[in-house]
Amino acid sequence: MLNSTEASALSMVTADDWNNQQTISATSWFRMRSFTAEFLEKALKYKLRPATSENITKLRNASKCHWDAWETLPTQLRYYSNCWLIDSDPQVSFMKASIYITYLHCDYLICKMIEQHDELGRQRALTVSAQILSLIQEIGSFRRRNPVFHMRFAYLLVWDGLSPAITLSKAVQKMAREEKEDVILPPDVDRARIIRLLSVFVSDLEGISEPGEPTYEVCERARASISGALDELLSGPQLEVHATIAPKTTAPQNIGAAMLGGPDRVNTATMDGWDWFGDADWANMMDWTNMYAEL
Repeated sequence: MLNSTEASALSMVTADDWNNQQTISATSWFRMRSFTAEFLEKALKYKLRPATSENITKLRNASKCHWDAWETLPTQLRYYSNCWLIDSDPQVSFMKASIYITYLHCDYLICKMIEQHDELGRQRALTVSAQILSLIQEIGSFRRRNPVFHMRFAYLLVWDGLSPAITLSKAVQKMAREEKEDVILPPDVDRARIIRLLSVFVSDLEGISEPGEPTYEVCERARASISGALDELLSGPQLEVHATIAPKTTAPQNIGAAMLGGPDRVNTATMDGWDWFGDADWANMMDWTNMYAEL
């Protein structure tokens, strides 16, 4: 039998133990961060496992569970583009955006692990990459509301944005170099959108760090590589094909020694400007321990 205090407290939470009074507290963010960490751990445990159809299916299911969990979050904790105009505290909006981008990044990692063995995974990687860069642009347009947002934005730009930007850059370079039938984009990611996203990303890279800062070297290399890919696309053949039906997976029942976390299907060593970038190897160039330690 609950006493009046316990009954009152119980009435203020949902069946999933979220506050139902539209209240956001520090524990709300801690709980959401723990969710994203749990999903990331589930995904990364497959990185060095064999690329069997069973493991690929498990990763697809993990992605579905990931977004099913997102849909159960209270409305006041989810990110919407208009939250910057609605929330009284811009730091709340920034936290919503940073958590949402972490959700997207977890899905991106899953897509990258299966893209070599599943055409749907490859296309989904392009879609999620575009979503991440779009969200980073939204965050960037509001970062002047608080001085500390500039440093936090630099972290998001590099940690969450660089790998998706490279993925899109490789796609546009492939569009410039290969035959028309080999260039298949998902329906919601067209050539013009990729160019816009990457152009703004390059602009952000140019102004986000200065010589001597932890991000400077990697930002300069990324800026040069992405700009080169864009130049090659804009000066080359205007080729583009969109997928109209869901491609069938090409993964056999067992792919032997192939690993889910293996190198990209594009040989970066033979592509101009990408010899410094393989998966997330660029992260080894960063001094993450001291990067923005004051945040």
